[in-house]
Amino acid sequence: MIKENGARAIVQIYHAGRKANPHLVPDGHIMCASPIAGKWGDAVVPQEMTEIEIQKTIDEIAQATRRSIEADFDGVEIHGANGLLVQNFFSPHSNRRQDKWGGTLEKRMTFPLEVIKHIKEAVAKHATTPIAIGYRFAPEENEKPGITMSDTLHFVDVLFPFVD
Repeated sequence: MIKENGARAIVQIYHAGRKANPHLVPDGHIMCASPIAGKWGDAVVPQEMTEIEIQKTIDEIAQATRRSIEADFDGVEIHGANGLLVQNFFSPHSNRRQDKWGGTLEKRMTFPLEVIKHIKEAVAKHATTPIAIGYRFAPEENEKPGITMSDTLHFVDVLFPFVD
């Protein structure tokens, strides 16, 4: 029905990260870049994601893209805002890792860029028509340390040539 009169259908893909409801995930296993609880009343301390969990999550997002294409959506938007997992990795507040996934601004961009890379690969492999790829930003955070406008502008400079 959405497309009957020419509208385009775009699905938003996200992982709740530390905002997940522990009662709705297996064994209450809330995951995040680092074990830093959110700043809301009933926030739980999430478990830091392992390398295997990170890679599995990136693959699951790519599979969600494939399923969106098979369901005849015209595009996908990765939710990189509002304290969800992709933003958790970009944020210096929720990402305190010191491996390839965190630390410097460039390393904190690794997870969102890998997600986008795998989405693009899924589109190239499965789409027979053009598919829009979008990214939802949260340009700043109130938390300290937090995402700054300077961080976001740098990410945009890296992101846009990447998504051509």
